[in-house]
Amino acid sequence: LGGAQSADYLKPKSNLVNVLRMQENYDEARSMVHEILEARAELVGKMHPDYAKNLNQLAIIYGSEGRYEDAEPLFLQVNEINEKTLGTDHYEYASGLMNLASVYSETWRLADAERLFLKTGEIIEKTMGKSHPNYAEILNNLGTVYQNMEQYEAAAQAYLECLDLREKLGAREHPLYAGTLINLATVYTKTSQFDKAETMLATAHEINEKLLGKNSVQYANGIVSEAILFTLTGRYGEAETRLMEAIAIYEANKITAHVAYDQLLDQYANLLFLTHRAAEAIATKKRALQVQQQISQRATSYMGEQELSNFIHLFADANDYVLSCNLEFPSHQAELAATCFDNLLFDKGFLQTSVRQVQALARSNPASEEMLRELGGLQRLLAAQYATPIAERNTEAVAKLEAQARDAEKALVLKVADYEQAVRQTTWQEVQSKLQSGEAAIEFVNFNKRFPKPTDSLLYAALVLLPDAPPTFVPLFEEKQLETLLKRRKYRRSDYVNDLYGDAKNELYDLIWRPLEASLKGVGTVYFSPSGLLHRINLGAIHVPGKTNEPLANWLRFVQVGSTRQLATSNADAAWNNQAALYGGIQYDVDSTEFPQLSGPLLASRSRGELDFSGTDSTLRGGKWSYLNWAEKEVENLKSIFQAAGLNPVLRNGSAATEESFKALGNGQSPRILHLATHGYFFPDPSSVGSWQPAADSQAEPAFKMSEHPMIRSGLVLAGGNHAWATGKPLRPDLEDGILTAYEISQMDLSNTELVVLSACETGLGDIAGNEGVYGLQRAFKIAGAKYLVMSLWQVPDQQTQELMSAFYNHWLVNKMSIPDALRTAQRAIQERYGHPFFWAGFVLLE
Repeated sequence: LGGAQSADYLKPKSNLVNVLRMQENYDEARSMVHEILEARAELVGKMHPDYAKNLNQLAIIYGSEGRYEDAEPLFLQVNEINEKTLGTDHYEYASGLMNLASVYSETWRLADAERLFLKTGEIIEKTMGKSHPNYAEILNNLGTVYQNMEQYEAAAQAYLECLDLREKLGAREHPLYAGTLINLATVYTKTSQFDKAETMLATAHEINEKLLGKNSVQYANGIVSEAILFTLTGRYGEAETRLMEAIAIYEANKITAHVAYDQLLDQYANLLFLTHRAAEAIATKKRALQVQQQISQRATSYMGEQELSNFIHLFADANDYVLSCNLEFPSHQAELAATCFDNLLFDKGFLQTSVRQVQALARSNPASEEMLRELGGLQRLLAAQYATPIAERNTEAVAKLEAQARDAEKALVLKVADYEQAVRQTTWQEVQSKLQSGEAAIEFVNFNKRFPKPTDSLLYAALVLLPDAPPTFVPLFEEKQLETLLKRRKYRRSDYVNDLYGDAKNELYDLIWRPLEASLKGVGTVYFSPSGLLHRINLGAIHVPGKTNEPLANWLRFVQVGSTRQLATSNADAAWNNQAALYGGIQYDVDSTEFPQLSGPLLASRSRGELDFSGTDSTLRGGKWSYLNWAEKEVENLKSIFQAAGLNPVLRNGSAATEESFKALGNGQSPRILHLATHGYFFPDPSSVGSWQPAADSQAEPAFKMSEHPMIRSGLVLAGGNHAWATGKPLRPDLEDGILTAYEISQMDLSNTELVVLSACETGLGDIAGNEGVYGLQRAFKIAGAKYLVMSLWQVPDQQTQELMSAFYNHWLVNKMSIPDALRTAQRAIQERYGHPFFWAGFVLLE
């Protein structure tokens, strides 16, 4: 009557799409909705609620298939159309918002999901009432969020309310009712209420089989929940039958790049390990890891950094499980070690590499570069807010800025991200092919012991790769053993170093190196990637028992890398420029109006990080960073060395060493060398267990110490920084505050910089976060694009640091040594002159 393009024809056709989707016939549903969207665009245009409805259908199909990178942008588009055409109090707007929240929930952005579900519930209650079917869906979805947050009581309450409402709506015989039954049964299983769970799952199976058939994904989800229950109650045979059936259903429906499929494979592999079929388990675990990596790579194309961080946390337990199996199946250790090595090559520094890749891609064309600048502007505003004392901070403004920055970051990622290149998958064979005779590559790893039963033991191990053999797994120690050594002294000064690296008890050697000796016979060069607390250890400074004052560095050449995949993926050196920037001899107290060069008596030589008042660990209120006279000598000497080597050094000292001048370097034409001889700081998370406790009046503490952001609690002090340190404010509103945080550095472009030297205290420290390593200055400079980074692990001595740096640059620039060999040679000379590791081993090089 009206033709195939008429609204009367398109409405039932849209309903047919919903039926096909419920039947999990995604190919046909997707094809049909594309036809409808073409017709809608012709009929009403693309900014119409009817067009948004069909776009919403397409996004739901993508979400059902696990194609969140396709679904999320469409849901955002749907919400934009509905907001502009219908307003934010409309039912259709609420529906789109709920679907976006579901994507957030399924990709583990739980806080955002909860916020949007609650907002959607308010709109539906206001417009349709609490007896509407969509309100029941909100309750179900909130239950899933709380379940994933491990708030099981809240989850069960939401599921029960949902089931009650659906019964009242006459929907007891409906797939959605069955889906909620499965969810509630999962909560009961997790809380050991097995009888209740099994009864509910039987009811759900009956409904799903009758309405959807035994080949549906929802039916598979039910039997997976049953398999988990059977596994926990020791009914391994029944569990295996269910898992094999579920895997077949997922594969038949082509749902194989989905988090649920990955977790299904993991569950099956774990069951195979439990029943001591290690060979089958390892093969299944490899499949799961491949799916995990595919999903993680795709996530880089539509998630910001924090979202990615939450998402990849999903896979932590699975990775810990396979690492734990190395301890239980010695006859299969070779294959397990190879699998773990490959997984670490993918996982280590995944977020850092992804963020750096997005920034590099964004700078490749004008449109995305402008978006990157806008994001940088928002981040600079945030940095200023984070540096403001908590008592004076505008929390609403911060929340709004954070939301704007998050949206801008996601828009940029969607514009430029090429997830195929975010982290190129590298195999242990590729790394091995780069090793020469007498070389080894070591991936250190820390993990929770998950097999045969979950524990809270945090273990350390090394995966060792030699040129002529596959990887081997070497167990090392429990974290609490190393933590005890690191915490024996309150301050990271000479007595701390003597305790840690002294050769009297050989504790550090026994923990870390003795277990590795047998695997490293004949090795002279070790490429290694640290993990966890090993980021705070200089391996080369560990003393060898029986060789007085002979550290490992005298016998082995250590090369620290973020991941040993760098051996296989590193590119040829860029054509570096001849520019160098030097910061040193800085005045931390500066006149508030003119920033003049100040003169006067110099304070005594002291540690680069030591404040000139007592009790530095309890509070920094009223504290002052002291002038470093050896730092002034250091940069003056280096200026002469640089000039003799044909470089063009620019020296920033006194009151000229401003934060403004530093940030001006990050404009894409950064200098080849960036040397900072100044104070550095790092504070642990005040909320962490065993950390320092803030003073009673905690809001008066410096924001740099109290911030929840680890990249604010780590930084460098530049000209005039004492004023902001005491007050949280710059000297003038038009000036930077003189506290250069890691957060601010990470937003710069230092891709033309070959070497950054942080000739300051504790610049290698920061919060340690799993496979992402240290959140602090080292992460900031690597994200900004610097190739090599020299940083410190403790409060380095001023005079000896000046000598070390002069020797290092002479060896590199004048004697033409490589950067790693130049630093090693300089440290050996300081070692021979002063002996104690405190004077020479504080600095480490990261490539």
